[in-house]
Amino acid sequence: MSSDRISWGGPTDSPDYPPLLAALLVVCVLGLAGALWPALDRAASLVGAGTLALTVIVALGRLLARWVRERREDRADLAAGARWRATHTATARPVSTAGSAR
Repeated sequence: MSSDRISWGGPTDSPDYPPLLAALLVVCVLGLAGALWPALDRAASLVGAGTLALTVIVALGRLLARWVRERREDRADLAAGARWRATHTATARPVSTAGSAR
């Protein structure tokens, strides 16, 4: 059965969206718990700082991986283009336009 959910192609359709929301929810709940029970304030601060640090590390890792992947794809495209040109320009014959109707 198909889903009735409409996809508009926005940022909420990203596969990264639910984990980010879960991390934000954990930080908010721990912040609330720290406000209600002062003994949990230190734990909430540590978890919040850890979550922030982990988020930054993951984001930087993803950016680095994307940059490396794009450079590899660019090199592969250049190599494929060079192979294609070498194959097709060496065997290409000039096309005669004499006698063609214009």
